[in-house]
Amino acid sequence: MVSDTCYYAYCLHVRDGPQPPLFYGGKLFQQFVVDIWANCEQRKLNWARTHQHTLRSELYQELQDAAVHDRHDGEDVGPLGRKLILSSSHVGSPRFMIQLFQDAMAICRHFHKQDLFLTMTANPKWPEIIYSLFPGQTATDRPDIVSWVFEQKKKALLKLIDNGFFGTTVAHIHTIEFQKRSLPHIHLLIFLHPQHRIQDSYHINSMISAQLPDPQLQPLLYAKVTKYMLHGLCCLLNCQYLGNCHDLSFGSRLIRSPLHTAQNEPRTTSRQSVSMEI
Repeated sequence: MVSDTCYYAYCLHVRDGPQPPLFYGGKLFQQFVVDIWANCEQRKLNWARTHQHTLRSELYQELQDAAVHDRHDGEDVGPLGRKLILSSSHVGSPRFMIQLFQDAMAICRHFHKQDLFLTMTANPKWPEIIYSLFPGQTATDRPDIVSWVFEQKKKALLKLIDNGFFGTTVAHIHTIEFQKRSLPHIHLLIFLHPQHRIQDSYHINSMISAQLPDPQLQPLLYAKVTKYMLHGLCCLLNCQYLGNCHDLSFGSRLIRSPLHTAQNEPRTTSRQSVSMEI
């Protein structure tokens, strides 16, 4: 017997030959994905409701406390409704979240505080996404492709870190959220071996930079940073002329920090016809 999840996963895979109209639905396709997810989730909840004996819910402490309270005080807990137990294997359930939280706290207790906090957001211009889109589509039309590509990028990132990019890694914790533009975003905590932990500002500067790369020595990195990691003025063509833009000074002044030294002078780039020194 094939489960709903496996069947819908089969339907969402692109195959050779003519494609079904489903993938050209745009927002209707997104609604379809939401509906099938709700259907699969309801099936799992129905299974938990009808298999409480399998989960041995009568052994949970809260039910025992309710029964003791009922006997001692003479009160009837029946009108309160039937209590259903969702196991920790049900994604999103309270026990699932508590288990992940306790695991994360156990890692922090054993390895102490994290050494690095890293974020990565899906780029709708990734060539793997562009190549997989049908003519006339954008990344927002195919959240399935964006999620699949991001998952592979995430695995490649974790493999790079585990192979010693920042040094010997003893543990890492991550969570994934989806931004307003429907792009997945990862928050990653990295725990390094004591021999590779950050010791001084020179070690920090070797891994973190608050300055634009040198366009002569690192032209590719400079192009990517200026394209994907800088913001221009907010609503430049609208609020600037109304006199109420709160970001008019953004990028027009240089804020010096301890990372800027005599040998590390700021570099200049432009965004939306505004020159910025970083």
